Formats: sequence, structure tokens, C-alpha cells
Amino acid sequence: MEYWQFILWNVIFVVIFTLFSTALAFIYILAVLCPGWAVWVRRLHDTNRSAWWIFFSLIPIVGNIGMTVVLCSKGTEGSNDYGEEQ
Repeated sequence: MEYWQFILWNVIFVVIFTLFSTALAFIYILAVLCPGWAVWVRRLHDTNRSAWWIFFSLIPIVGNIGMTVVLCSKGTEGSNDYGEEQ
């Protein structure tokens, strides 16, 4: 599953769960928190960046925009510091 598909499905599920119950949406968000970070780290590794770049998103507005650009950019072709292209 691609990164954008993971985000899209999560947004859809959160909206649906929020229509029924905010608590249900909160439980779902907690359940996908760790897998979400794993997908995020894998995408950063695809672009030959360290997982420490996640902290860049903590900067208000600029960090979120910058991280969106980084995550949407094309990954490195061939091998990089984090292994072979899959």
C-alpha cells in the first residue's frame, strides 16, 4: 500500500467513525498511530532521509508544509543509505 493510500483510507475511516462517535474515532486514531509512524519512516527512507525528520513536522505550519513536500517527492532510484529499491 502506498503512503497516500494509507492516509486516504485513514481519513475516510476517521470521518465515518466521527459521525457515529468521537470516542470511536479516538480509539481508531490510537490504533493506527504506530503503523502510521512506520509508514512515515519508510517513506522518509525511500527519499534517503533519516527518521529524525519526523520532528521537523513539529514546527507549526512551516514544518507541516515542508514535510508534505518531502513525503510527496519522488524517492531515490536504486540503492540508498537505507537499502535497495523495492
